[in-house]
Amino acid sequence: MEFLELTSTAYHESGHAVMAFLQKVRIVKISIVPDERMGISGMLVKSNKILDSGDRETFLDRIESFILIAMSGMVAESILNAYNNYQGAEKDIEYIKELLQHLTYNQKEQDLYENLLWARTKNILQKSQNWDMIKKLALYLLHERKTLSGKEVMQFLRNINSDIDRKNISNIKDSLEKI
Repeated sequence: MEFLELTSTAYHESGHAVMAFLQKVRIVKISIVPDERMGISGMLVKSNKILDSGDRETFLDRIESFILIAMSGMVAESILNAYNNYQGAEKDIEYIKELLQHLTYNQKEQDLYENLLWARTKNILQKSQNWDMIKKLALYLLHERKTLSGKEVMQFLRNINSDIDRKNISNIKDSLEKI
């Protein structure tokens, strides 16, 4: 796999991982090691448990979270490359369509809701703090370790968040001292 393709894969999988982190969905594993047998260039393995606690609103929110996670790989790649790349994301797209059927009543509503969720995914990932997490995780996957356990991913993202929080607190203190 050439470096540009591997970089796109790292950002794609990191996009999934960061959104799973933000949506509080358990990550099992992330990898940018291609698996020719499965026909994939990388993967995020996450909990597929969509809770049906009897509370319809919680169930629907959880489905929406899983859609955002599925969309986030392609969105992260599109932010990185400045174009949409659907090649290799067929399974994500199929999963998105399947889940959308649980949230909508007809095709027109499904199309509108899907467009809203694509925009929401892009807005979430473009926030500087979230994009910073994606970028750092992707670079770590590219240069340090191609595969991480879910615990390692969660610890890595928590550490990035605490660094960002410390910088934000420091910036706020600096601003207050200038007043």
